[in-house]
Amino acid sequence: MAAVNLTDIAGLLKTKFQGPINNSVYKAVMLLNQVEASNQDVVRGARTVKHPVRLTRNNGVRFADASLGTVTLPNTQASKTVQAESNVKSLYGYIEFEGPALRSTLSDEGAFANLLQSELSELSDSMRIEINRALYGWGSGRVGVVNAVSGAPNNYIDLRDTFADQLPNINYFDEGQYIDIYLEPAGTLRGTFQITQIDTSINRIYFSTDPAAAGVVAGDVLYISGNRNAEPMGLLGIADDGTYVANLFGISNTLYHRWNGIVDDNTGGGALRALTDTILQNMFTKIERTGGNLLAITTEDIRNKIARLIKGAASTHIAMDVTELKGGFKAIVYNGVPVYGDLYAPNNNVFVINKDYIRIHQLYPTNGKFSAISFDDLDNQLMHGTRGEDLYWVKAVADYEITCTRRNAFGRISDIDASL
Repeated sequence: MAAVNLTDIAGLLKTKFQGPINNSVYKAVMLLNQVEASNQDVVRGARTVKHPVRLTRNNGVRFADASLGTVTLPNTQASKTVQAESNVKSLYGYIEFEGPALRSTLSDEGAFANLLQSELSELSDSMRIEINRALYGWGSGRVGVVNAVSGAPNNYIDLRDTFADQLPNINYFDEGQYIDIYLEPAGTLRGTFQITQIDTSINRIYFSTDPAAAGVVAGDVLYISGNRNAEPMGLLGIADDGTYVANLFGISNTLYHRWNGIVDDNTGGGALRALTDTILQNMFTKIERTGGNLLAITTEDIRNKIARLIKGAASTHIAMDVTELKGGFKAIVYNGVPVYGDLYAPNNNVFVINKDYIRIHQLYPTNGKFSAISFDDLDNQLMHGTRGEDLYWVKAVADYEITCTRRNAFGRISDIDASL
């Protein structure tokens, strides 16, 4: 058996693990497969993404009839184009190895690789979930709102589950995870708490310390630790009428009516509602005007609700069909539009997007698909020792941002109860 040492980590990580991790994340996240990824439009050194957006038509266009006399050309009027601007965000993954565990594998190259593989597989899964979750957000990092707090010895909070808030997706949380809780909009950090247990049936999260003692109250906002206002832009911001993000990529939605998503938000309804053929068709029709490359994304229960609509009496004119999206993901087809169900999509929403107008921007050269995860080796090492402790660690980084060039090519139907 070949003996190995810690210097072999660089070759193993780069040749054996970095590619599979990228492929694993890419293949597991449906939306990454559907849209183009590149390093174009990224200003190197500044981590800034700049790209042009057309906001008005060319209004120097009109008809004339030469038989009526001299033709006067219209006033010169170019279409209004501005530079959208945003910053690349970074997702960090961190794994740690104990010295005794590493040294016990150094006499066997296979054992050494297996130790790395077991840890890196979990890192890959965790990064995939975070990337998938962020794809649906609006850059704020918000994952829930406190409804009720219980102090010691219970140490739990219940997430708010009402019409007035984005309803929580309990799948965003996991045991051992660190959560920051803030008073908003003041931005006051109440504290950082580690999850010990989750009750998915009632949206309850237990912590290792007492949140009430730290001043946590109803209305406070939960974030994955460190994520507040640090995430890439996602579909809640892009498919938005200004409720979440009024000034997207530096462009004001109040100045340009085309710089808005198309949103059916049940205004004035005051309660969750049933999803109907009429609501779906109205949304699809509006987005279809921007082109035909459409995709609808929602939660699994709403996807199943749409399947029941297709089979129901009200939709007998629509044939039930299943299609395979790029990457092997299965979607039902509603009047020609694929509808995909995602475990990590925000509850009670349907997103309708035109894939031609969304891009993923990365710092690293790519071949058109998402492949941005790398191991940090700025000091010419990939595995770093902790001074004074028998511990070693590796850091994985994914640098990227998501943008759109035509915001009204995206729509959202909110406040849906799939059980109705």
